[in-house]
Amino acid sequence: GCAIGVLQNGQFVYRGAFGMADLAGETPITTATPFDVASISKQFTAAALFFLLERGKVRLDDPVRRFIPELPSVAQDMTVSDLLHHTSGLRDVFPLLEAAGYPPQILDITGSLKLLAAQSGLNFAPGTDYEYANSDYLLLGLIVERVTGMTLADFAEKRIFRPLGMNHSAFPGGAGQLAGAALGYSWHGGQFRASIPPLVAGDGGLQTSVEDLARWDENFYNPTLGGRGMIDFLEDPGHLRSGLPIHYAAGLVVGKFRGLPSIGHDGVLPGSRSDLVRFPLQHLTVICLCNRGDADSPSLSREIAAIYLQGKLKGR
Repeated sequence: GCAIGVLQNGQFVYRGAFGMADLAGETPITTATPFDVASISKQFTAAALFFLLERGKVRLDDPVRRFIPELPSVAQDMTVSDLLHHTSGLRDVFPLLEAAGYPPQILDITGSLKLLAAQSGLNFAPGTDYEYANSDYLLLGLIVERVTGMTLADFAEKRIFRPLGMNHSAFPGGAGQLAGAALGYSWHGGQFRASIPPLVAGDGGLQTSVEDLARWDENFYNPTLGGRGMIDFLEDPGHLRSGLPIHYAAGLVVGKFRGLPSIGHDGVLPGSRSDLVRFPLQHLTVICLCNRGDADSPSLSREIAAIYLQGKLKGR
């Protein structure tokens, strides 16, 4: 099933929940149910990095190998900014795991770093092209941990979730555990089967709810956390070293939907699909979190958005 939230001017104009969070326990989904939101996590990793940038602990032009010397020499020109904007040239860790014969469910930072450290080449020279790679944000999460001496889970809890009142949100590996999270399901052989997500914080790993994402969303309009500086950082699209702009900001995709500016990110796991899309000029946001792997959350969220944006959209 899915949990849906539509926010207009910081208030819910619609929220609903459908289906089961746990088929075995017959637990219904609510808008407070935490879901595995996969790559929606990346903007929270970027926000954690912002606090280190703000304190001068990290700079965007710092070499990644300053913090992660295990990476091979081919990564010597790679910067923190390259990780943030997917211009690193690193190969994606998930295909590497598959090629090495490991199921993605066993993904951990130690094994992933070994695979990345063993690479003899990059897909392109850092800063010369854009290619989305989960490896980038996995390493950003590791940088946060090595600089702070805390797990990303505990740092995010202290600096992001607790200040915003996001009480149903957590990365894996922290001191606290969430209760009642939705299990992810895939359709196999005529039945739903539970899927176990990878438990690594950084590129994914976040569990959160519609209610909590609403608090996060409103901070983009009234930034009590991080101030306007953090919001500008998160929403500022990157660029190649040639100066050519790209559409990826800091864990957020900056684009358009039928002529209207939009900002957001989706998340994909074998047993879940999620999407958060914000229309800043209309102060409208749609959140769609689903715990079945064949759901199309991005299409659902935009179909819902079209209802509230009638008369403002172009084309179909």
